[in-house]
Amino acid sequence: MAKELVPARKELIAARAALEQMRRAASFTAFESSWQDCLTRIERSWNKSKGAFADSNYQPWRGSHESVRKSDPLLRYLSHARDADEHTVADTLGHEPGSIGINPASGNSLYIESLTVRDGVMSIRSPQPIAITIQPGRVKLLPAKSRGVTYDPPSTHLGGALDRSDPDHVAERGVEYYERFLDEAEMRFGRGKA
Repeated sequence: MAKELVPARKELIAARAALEQMRRAASFTAFESSWQDCLTRIERSWNKSKGAFADSNYQPWRGSHESVRKSDPLLRYLSHARDADEHTVADTLGHEPGSIGINPASGNSLYIESLTVRDGVMSIRSPQPIAITIQPGRVKLLPAKSRGVTYDPPSTHLGGALDRSDPDHVAERGVEYYERFLDEAEMRFGRGKA
């Protein structure tokens, strides 16, 4: 590994750790804290890569990636979501609570003889068939407001549609982009400098 990129790589390792913490979070507060850490670490990695190499071709090459950062909806969103989290009181995440729907399997009326919940297990007794729908709670991206401009959550990345728009998926795509950026920088400018 090129020693010039070690600080930037450390930040991406920390960003990936924050991403894993997001996925294991037991509360919205823990998820949000890990999200903010991930955003900060991604941006620090980018900033620490700025002067990594003295090669005269490095800065123009990095500049081409700066253009991608400014034009790609996902990378632009991550950067401005970090700014919004750091410099404003605006939220970049929202929480939609989950729900349970209990309905008749057919028809419009339902009679329930008993309904109990013990240790997280629901028991229903009804003389007729019932349909239960469970909608889990979810965390969603909110528009990021930075310097008077609103940046909507991304639906595309590098010219392609995103499979999902949940925060951990968006953060994962961002971390992957910057990992590829550092890999390419090392291959182009860091050979023999480890």
